[in-house]
Amino acid sequence: MTTSDSSILHIIGAPPLLDDDIVTTVGDNSIDIYPATGLSSIGGCAPNVAVRLLGHGVRSEFIGRIGDDDFGRRLNQFDQNAFAADR
Repeated sequence: MTTSDSSILHIIGAPPLLDDDIVTTVGDNSIDIYPATGLSSIGGCAPNVAVRLLGHGVRSEFIGRIGDDDFGRRLNQFDQNAFAADR
């Protein structure tokens, strides 16, 4: 983790992370659908935070419930692809 990444975490009051620490986010997830364009995207506060942390080189994971429907399968596919890499 770089100094700037550490500073980001200190701003929100978190202690410094060690190299083997993992930040776990827990919460909702969603599929945002934009009917006018036919596009959709994966969202939700907890998954967004986990992905942003990964982008800063912080190991993270997301815990949330995923349904057994087309949207749930899409979220599960994203989960496997986005969080399988050990960063």
